[in-house]
Amino acid sequence: MLNERENEYKRREGKNMSAKKIDYASFIDKFKEKKTTDDCYTPIPIYETVLNWVRERYGINAKDVIRPFYPGGDYKKCSYDKKIVVDNPPFSILSEIVNYYLDHDIPFFLFAPALTLFSPASDRFEQFCHIGTNVTITYENGAKISTSFLTNLDENVILTAPDLYKLIIKANAGEIKKTLPKYQYPTNLIRSSDLGKLSKNGVDYRLTRNQVKFIRQLDSQRPKKKTIFGGGVLTSKPLVHVDEKVITWQLSEKEKQIIERMSKS
Repeated sequence: MLNERENEYKRREGKNMSAKKIDYASFIDKFKEKKTTDDCYTPIPIYETVLNWVRERYGINAKDVIRPFYPGGDYKKCSYDKKIVVDNPPFSILSEIVNYYLDHDIPFFLFAPALTLFSPASDRFEQFCHIGTNVTITYENGAKISTSFLTNLDENVILTAPDLYKLIIKANAGEIKKTLPKYQYPTNLIRSSDLGKLSKNGVDYRLTRNQVKFIRQLDSQRPKKKTIFGGGVLTSKPLVHVDEKVITWQLSEKEKQIIERMSKS
């Protein structure tokens, strides 16, 4: 009887200890610093790549560059006398930062999230340049973010930078990966991937025995030594390719007039 009581006591205490461990872990977790896009500290090779590009394009000296964004810092209290900002700011207050720099005539070149590149200080859109690189950068906290840039060093309002894109890719991943070609097949050739798309889009498509002939290669592929991955089927019933549903936004008459006026200026 005593042994049964001892075993029951141990079982209860074991459960209580497990519960206490879980409660304590949850308690400690509350005090851990949460990672956000504002914690995307830039790897040194990436920053140096961007800085060198800025120096060469705009003819600035490294000693004139300032980085006001760091943990616990206040960018408004920095001394910007004869300085140029080249830094990765907190994305959550990017509009505030751009407006502050424009108001105080402070030259800047800032990292920015590519998806919302046109959003910061959009009411002053024409007063600074939006450089679209849309290059995915792996930041020090492990976040992978498609990145572009904002600056008032450039006379343009919208700009692409293929050279900067390639430099960042190389610094970020070592080498630029070779882009694989995309192939477009005749409508009388069916691949297994086509069937998946048709099913996904609710298309009822059927072929009988006398409508198909399996092949592994088109004659036009032979000179280039290419084949159909997984094979294909020639058919007398052409396939109507169905893509994902796409909403096409149209220009209004007012917007067309704006474009026409710009083309005449």
